[in-house]
Amino acid sequence: MRRTPGHLGRLVAARAVRTFGYGALSVVLAVELSRRGLSALQVGLLFTAALWGGAAAGAALPTLLGHRLRPALMGCAAALAASGAVVATSSDFRLLAAAFALGLVSPTGQDVAAFQALEQTALATDAPASRHVRVYALYDFSAFAAAAAGGLAVAALSTLVPPRDPGTAPNAVVMWAFAAVSAALLPLYAGVPDVPRPVAGGRLGPPRRPILALTALFGLDAFAGGFVVQSFVALWFHQRFGLGPAVLGLLFFGTNLLSGLSFLMAPFLVRRWGLLPTMVGTHLASNALLCTVPLLPTWEASAAALLLRHLTSQVDVPVRRAYTMAAALPEERAAAAGLTLAVRHVAAGLATPLAGWSFPLASGAAPFWVAGALKACYDVALWQAFRNYRLPGDVPVR
Repeated sequence: MRRTPGHLGRLVAARAVRTFGYGALSVVLAVELSRRGLSALQVGLLFTAALWGGAAAGAALPTLLGHRLRPALMGCAAALAASGAVVATSSDFRLLAAAFALGLVSPTGQDVAAFQALEQTALATDAPASRHVRVYALYDFSAFAAAAAGGLAVAALSTLVPPRDPGTAPNAVVMWAFAAVSAALLPLYAGVPDVPRPVAGGRLGPPRRPILALTALFGLDAFAGGFVVQSFVALWFHQRFGLGPAVLGLLFFGTNLLSGLSFLMAPFLVRRWGLLPTMVGTHLASNALLCTVPLLPTWEASAAALLLRHLTSQVDVPVRRAYTMAAALPEERAAAAGLTLAVRHVAAGLATPLAGWSFPLASGAAPFWVAGALKACYDVALWQAFRNYRLPGDVPVR
């Protein structure tokens, strides 16, 4: 029994609903936690708890519940709604840490490993390898378009609900809306069939070098990205230029919309350049733009550099997913998806407290420069490691 296109549509729709909530939440999350009295280091530690919790769930769920897709996804959705309610109401660091540690609240404006590992493997199982880039491009485009809409919703809401203090967002409304959106995932996942997937228990078996090498390199990229998660970038614009929620919401509407458009470029560029050159070339360009953001004198110029960066920053994501699924044997896919996503979240979680600690350095520029330099190292290492590698069976992934 195979999932019908309608069921694949449910998975894409569920991701869009999730990331609408994440996109809205990330605009106000770091600003609101700082307003409640938490230090930048404490905020970074909470983000670490979220990313590491997501990594643990992303690594465990495909192996333990890969054949029980519906209950796994519905359980995650229920836990996400409960976590959102805690974040909306509590100022206690320990209680917040417990909620974030479930690994379902994302500070990045995008998804977490627990959901993606299950959905990514399902999409790879239902589509032929030759269409993986296009399938993942649509999957990722829906997410970033929804995250952009979430940022736009915050901007619109700030004009309707006056902030209690100058420079703050109507945070309570945004956070309760996030919890409500999370609960809306339950009926979507209720229609996903609970059937076995053709994997051998979801185990990776004897580790193969290509999968482990990709996992390590993706971890380096994610560690670099942990310095510039969207919540921290929003806080930087707020502190450096005094931007309020209306402008921040519009800015991150733009960044997420351009990121979404960059996904649609992926299949075209892969056909012209191939998988590996597309991943490396577009990523290097985005890193150079990232380093320029804190160097510019006005918020308009910095915002323009950030927007240009996001036009190329996500081209590699659907290509990276397709490359991983092509490099993995069919029986490895669930574990490979969970492992690569889990390591990315662990690595990003290592970086977020360092980002919070380094935030005051160089007028807030240090996290941008560290992220750009490390991401460039990742690109060079990825090229060196895989430029002569042939995918198993010479799979024509496009």
